[in-house]
Amino acid sequence: MGMRGRETTRYDYWGIFVTWIDSFEPYAPYRDKLLSYFGNDTRTDFKNRQLCLYNALSDRKRFNCGYRLGINVFQNCDHGCRYCYVNGYCGGIGRGKTRPSYLKTLSRDLADFESLGMPPADVHISNSTDPLQSRLETASRHTFHTLRLLAAKQHLFNSVILLTKNPSLLLSEYNCNTDGFESKGQGYLESLLAMKEKVRIEISIAFYNDDKYKEIEPGAPSPKDRIAALRRLIDEYGFKVRLRLDPIFPHASGIQTRDEICRILDESVKTEFIISKPLRLPKKVNQEFLNRLMPFYSGGKNEGVEWHSTRWVYSHERKIKEMAFLRDECQKRGMLLVDCKSTVLVDKRGEPILKRILERGISDFEA
Repeated sequence: MGMRGRETTRYDYWGIFVTWIDSFEPYAPYRDKLLSYFGNDTRTDFKNRQLCLYNALSDRKRFNCGYRLGINVFQNCDHGCRYCYVNGYCGGIGRGKTRPSYLKTLSRDLADFESLGMPPADVHISNSTDPLQSRLETASRHTFHTLRLLAAKQHLFNSVILLTKNPSLLLSEYNCNTDGFESKGQGYLESLLAMKEKVRIEISIAFYNDDKYKEIEPGAPSPKDRIAALRRLIDEYGFKVRLRLDPIFPHASGIQTRDEICRILDESVKTEFIISKPLRLPKKVNQEFLNRLMPFYSGGKNEGVEWHSTRWVYSHERKIKEMAFLRDECQKRGMLLVDCKSTVLVDKRGEPILKRILERGISDFEA
């Protein structure tokens, strides 16, 4: 399948995808299957599949996250986190919504994926929006049903990675039979336990103080509720849970204190590892928030600040400096600290970078 007979888009994502497949040797044997499954996206820029390519619109020559899948259950998010880049793409803060025909399309995609004999992959729920937003999930139960569908087809996936700020919902008692009637039961846990060996739960907690976090994450659940759920998921059910202490704000901004960081670590010592990074400051965020943080993202390359497409980020050297405190505190507690990008990148052979980091047991942020 090539690019003839269709118009070239402003940025030819499909062309980049085809070029990546052709040049990435580990997936050469699967070329026809990959192109067949994703082929309908030649005109939709990877928007017609609910079970889609993870980070589909990225240039995999620069950011090689390889062959992995994503399911973004909802669009945008009610949590309204001031630092979130998704707000800039979706027309504002705190406007989460369901996707039309979501479950029907996901069921179709899973059937297509299986019938084509696609190679197994890691699947992320969700990398661009929280799948357990209380208002949307209570009304639609889309994530509940997504987990049921994945549990039934778990042989198609190497792992199922669920990222959320609302882990308490996973512990709620809710079930639903095929006729749609509610009944008491294990709810989300039923599906998660059915594929327990493949499930990885990532819980995002950047603050400890319940009053303070409301300024930055106004619609998100209480951090202490998240910590309590994190501990239950590990202690009572034995899930592999990762703490996303993310983002790390510039210390001088006063948004996030070092005492808070230590309290979060102390209450999360049984997590598999810690995922983090310095704040990447998007241009399209709340103006007041942007004005407050811009002094720490000024000065250009002389100050270790780089502009990446839609946001300001720190250079490698500046990142090491900004993360030194968290790195040292993790080391004191025997906890491994991993850069968020290392959880998805692969090497030239298609091997996950994370696998090598876990084997070595050395922090990503070593000087």
